Amino acid sequence: MHTGSLEEFIEIPLHISGFWGPVYTEDVLSTGSLGAGLVLKPMTFIKAINEEKIYINSTPFDLEHLKIVKERYGYARGLYVKTSVPLGVGAGVSGNISIGLGYNLASKIYTKDLFKRIVFAGIIGHEIEVIARTGLGDVIAELSGAGIEERVRNGSLCKGVIINHHIKEDVKVLLIVLRERIYTPEMLKLYSDKFYSLHERAYRIFSRSYDIDSFIEASYYFSKEIGFLRKDVDEKISSILADYQRKGDVLGYFIKKSLLIIIYRSDADVKSICDNMRFLGEKCIFLEIMDRPIIDSKALDEKLCETLLRDRDEILKKKIILQTDI
Repeated sequence: MHTGSLEEFIEIPLHISGFWGPVYTEDVLSTGSLGAGLVLKPMTFIKAINEEKIYINSTPFDLEHLKIVKERYGYARGLYVKTSVPLGVGAGVSGNISIGLGYNLASKIYTKDLFKRIVFAGIIGHEIEVIARTGLGDVIAELSGAGIEERVRNGSLCKGVIINHHIKEDVKVLLIVLRERIYTPEMLKLYSDKFYSLHERAYRIFSRSYDIDSFIEASYYFSKEIGFLRKDVDEKISSILADYQRKGDVLGYFIKKSLLIIIYRSDADVKSICDNMRFLGEKCIFLEIMDRPIIDSKALDEKLCETLLRDRDEILKKKIILQTDI
């Protein structure tokens, strides 16, 4: 985090779920997902701007997220976002944006307390994502997750619960952005009847050892059974990666939405792997796994959460931004 001036910005990690089950409730903050995913860097750079627009890598986007926060809270500032992964492919970029919008709001309220700003940004960011139907678990994972994050209770920060599993192996992540795109609202509609039962089966695989191998196995099973990883595509990928897997350079792969995710050992010839997989997608993106979270969940005590949730409720009712800690 870089704070304390007009040039203030935040950096938030990416997140890719391997398997998940949506949980819907009457409360947007308790709505969320159970499952597990990888928390990744390089992080997304987010900076507030003095106009009601969102720019991603200098390109303007007309996103519902900005309208949602303005309608609900009476205040919205735009964002400049710099990210290594395109919006909408399945790496949690919309979650990054929602956190940024929440942070803009939080900066008007908690002018002297960075930790409160970040946690409040997570609460509001989760709310925006749920209403926009662009994510259920990314925001909490991006802020309190590291390594393999496991979402064991659905909801936002102060509602949901995450357990982080350290990855012992020295591994990195290669993303192939697939030409065929599927967006989150469409995904939730198409596969809603499958998600929960497949999540439970995938979780049983993951829970055998809670490590990178069981995570890959569970995610591969989930992506194949849900329909992301078609049989013909799987056969092509498997034949190309067979030698790399035999040598131990590639641990495994799965597909999430419009991304092929390949987990490889850090000393592997990743350029060769990328070149061999280019027939599937537009480009290769090289990522590393975060080893520590932005927010230590142990610091989210009950009193703090009660304060932040009460402040949110008051602003929702009045749509008046009050600076509470000046």
